[in-house]
Amino acid sequence: MSFDLDNIDKPVDVAGGEWVSDIPNHPGMRLKVRSKAYKKFEAAHNKLLRGYGKRAQQAIEGPDYKIAVGTLLAEHILLGWEKALTKGGQDVPYDKKTAKTILTSIDERGIGESFGDAVAWAAGVVADRHLGLVDELVGN
Repeated sequence: MSFDLDNIDKPVDVAGGEWVSDIPNHPGMRLKVRSKAYKKFEAAHNKLLRGYGKRAQQAIEGPDYKIAVGTLLAEHILLGWEKALTKGGQDVPYDKKTAKTILTSIDERGIGESFGDAVAWAAGVVADRHLGLVDELVGN
């Protein structure tokens, strides 16, 4: 396969996010997310880890780290949802404040952690899509 020079200057929109469906253990839910490789997220996450220093390995199991990562997911990765949350039997529309609330929740039912896992998984799917796009552009 040859290189397509028509694509050389085409930007890839990483800021706009993409919809992801078929999220394991969450039938019907769709999330609009950015790639886990989104530069602002990576920079903030790396700064968070550096802040723990030599204690980083132990810290990632603790609640403070989980709350901090939830905040980063809400600020940089999650952009929307469909059929993700309900309250009183009604779908809850996306808003950033609710996203941060659930993504930073350390609840006994594990709802916050499970939702955070779903967001992280979806962000990985988008990252994989972008890698596929790069492979397509370079002809691999």
